[in-house]
Amino acid sequence: MTIAQAASSPRPHEGHDTLVVTITPTGAQAYGQCPLHFAEVFQKQPPHLANRAIERGKYLHALVQRYNRALIEGDGSPLAPDEVIARVPVPRAFSDGADDETAAITYACEQLYGYKAWLDEADFAAILGAEQYVRTPARRVTGVEGAAVVFSGRIDLVALGRDNKLVLADVKASSVLAPDTLQAAPSTFVYRHLGVWAYGNDDIDIVQVVPATGQTARAHLIPDNIEAGTTLCRAMVASIAAQSFPPRPGEYCAYCAYAPECPAFAGGATLVTSAF
Repeated sequence: MTIAQAASSPRPHEGHDTLVVTITPTGAQAYGQCPLHFAEVFQKQPPHLANRAIERGKYLHALVQRYNRALIEGDGSPLAPDEVIARVPVPRAFSDGADDETAAITYACEQLYGYKAWLDEADFAAILGAEQYVRTPARRVTGVEGAAVVFSGRIDLVALGRDNKLVLADVKASSVLAPDTLQAAPSTFVYRHLGVWAYGNDDIDIVQVVPATGQTARAHLIPDNIEAGTTLCRAMVASIAAQSFPPRPGEYCAYCAYAPECPAFAGGATLVTSAF
């Protein structure tokens, strides 16, 4: 399966087939780091093996989703975290024995009580959505003939601040980006696009939060960020249309499983993993 087949579907447009490319926050972030790595991950689609980190992330999002929905659907009084924990099944990674189940409950308590504390401190005017899937209509892509783009993604929490700013929260299991990095991140650009389309509000803050530690990062895109995000997404569509994914060596090469086979390091080039 090619990237074009995996990330798009041909749709008729004025008598012609149009390549419709779907861009998600994760996909945009991966392409921004390295087009070749993006192609390896999304084109070859390696199997996602279950591991403790992945299971913890899924468990965290299940807990937060259950808590948020109870908050939205109820009378404004959230369920007690203990009630939520009791209603969410413990994932496989924690189910090998009594010690693992105890660890799961400890993890859940740390995360969910931390999330409640963050929500209380944020003091939003309203919670508008939780685990909300958004998909924009297809739009033609300037400079790429016969191609259109759709933005899609799932937003962990949508809230309205007391200042009438729309807040889109991305709940993380371990760490957040530095604020300046988050502001320039391709994923932030895509999240903003989703918020504008779904709520008609372009005054948007993107927030990352690690509930257990209280770490947060907040970003508000300025015109330069929006221009850079637009340019990157157009380049992403052009790469998919042409099936051309040049490597972009950088700091992430040290963590890339494909680095040993990367043409950027062919012919004896050195893989630099740290700065002097």
